[in-house]
Amino acid sequence: MKDYKFFFPDQQSEETLVASLKKYQERRKKDFEDIDREIKEIETALKKPDPKSEKKLLIRLKEFKEYRIKVQNEVPKEVATALEKPDPKYVYEHYEIFCKDEFMLGHAASSDCVPIFKLRLEKLKDAEFFQLGKPVPVEYYIYRAASENSANLIRYLNPYSKDINYRTDPDNKCTALYWAVQGGQKEAVKALLEHPDIDLDAADAYAVTPLARALYGNYPKIGEILLKAGAKLSEHIIMEIFDRGNPAFLDMVIERVIDYNFIDPKKGITLLHAAVADENEHKVRQLIELGARADIISRKKYVQRHRVFPSKINAFEYATIVGSENIIALLKK
Repeated sequence: MKDYKFFFPDQQSEETLVASLKKYQERRKKDFEDIDREIKEIETALKKPDPKSEKKLLIRLKEFKEYRIKVQNEVPKEVATALEKPDPKYVYEHYEIFCKDEFMLGHAASSDCVPIFKLRLEKLKDAEFFQLGKPVPVEYYIYRAASENSANLIRYLNPYSKDINYRTDPDNKCTALYWAVQGGQKEAVKALLEHPDIDLDAADAYAVTPLARALYGNYPKIGEILLKAGAKLSEHIIMEIFDRGNPAFLDMVIERVIDYNFIDPKKGITLLHAAVADENEHKVRQLIELGARADIISRKKYVQRHRVFPSKINAFEYATIVGSENIIALLKK
C-alpha cells in the first residue's frame, strides 16, 4: 500500500473509482433484469404451448438460463466483492484483476476514472487492451471518454495515443473530437485539443466537420473553442450559420468571413440573401457595412420561413418579398 497515494492522490480520484464500480453494478443489474424478463416470457408462453413452437421455446429457455449462469460467473469474485461494497483500497490490493477487466475499463472511461488506467499502464505496465476478445488501441478508451466528458482521463491518455484521430467505426468515420462535440462535452473537447496531432477538421462519413456539428447541435461555446484553436471556417459552414440564423454563431463568425459576396453552390444565394430572408435587420446592416452587395443575382430557388424566393433575383427583391420597410431602406442606401 506504500504507493497507494500515487494512484489515488485525492478524494476525487477515489470517488471516480466508486462511480465506475456503481455503473458496473447498474449495468450488470440491468443485464440480469433483461435476461430474467426473457426467461419469464418464455416460461409464460410454455404454459399454453403451441406444438409447433414448443421445441423452439424450450431451446431458447435453455439458452437463456445458460447465459444467465455465464453472466453470473464471468465476473471474478474480487470484482463481485467490490461491486457489492466499493472500496478503492480493496481495488488497489487486487489491481491486476481490476485493470484487466474489460467492463471495469469501459466504465472507468465513462466515469473519468484515471486510477484504473494509471494502474494498468504504470503499475501493471500493460498497454495491450482488449474488448470482447479483440485487441483495441488505447484510443478506443479516449473515444469512450470523449463521449462522457471524461476530460481528466483524456488528458492522462493523450501521451499514450499514437493516433488521436482514430475512428472506431470505419462506416461513420467519427473521431473522438467529433463525438465530444456531438454530445456537447465542452471539457472533453478542450482536453482533446491539447493533443498536438488533433485534426480539427476531421469529417464524418457525410463530410460534417466538428465545427459544423457544433453548429447543428447548437453548441456556440464549443464552436468558439474550435475556431480559436484553428478549425477551418468554410463558406458552406458560414452559409449554414446565416441560413439557420443562430445569433450566437452569427456574432462569432461575421468578422471572420473573407468574401462577403460568395455564392453558396448548394443554396445558390449570398449571405445577404440569407440575412434578408431571415429578416435579420442587424445582420443586413453589418453585411452592408462589411462590403456585401445587394445587386448579386441568386442562382437557385430558396425557401426560408415557409416563404419561397425564386431564383435569379437580388437581395433587394428578397426584401420586397419579405415586406420589411427597414431592410428595404437599408438596401437602398
